[in-house]
This record gives sequence, C-alpha cells and structure tokens, in this order.
Amino acid sequence: EITNHVFRSSLAALVIFNIMMLTHWQMYVCIQLLCADAFMINCSKTLKENQCKKSYL
Repeated sequence: EITNHVFRSSLAALVIFNIMMLTHWQMYVCIQLLCADAFMINCSKTLKENQCKKSYL
C-alpha cells in the first residue's frame, strides 16, 4: 500500500511537472509568435510607407 501511494504521488508530481513545462513551452512559443507578428506588421507598415513614398515621388 505504501509503494502504491508513493507511486501515485510521484506520478502526480510528474504529471504536474509535465503540465508546467508544457505551459512554459507554450508561453515561450506564443511570445515568439507574437514577436514575429509584431515584427512582420512593422515591416509591412514600413514597406507600405516606402511604396507610398515611391509612388508619390
């Protein structure tokens, strides 16, 4: 019974650890994607502005 309890608690700890790591990894990926999106938006804005300036010239 003791080993079963230890096994369960260790399993629970492992699951919690995995979930924590997963959420951390997901957050990291989301941050990377957000940064990439912001970068792309800025790039497209500057490109559009440059195109507009070129067309005006």
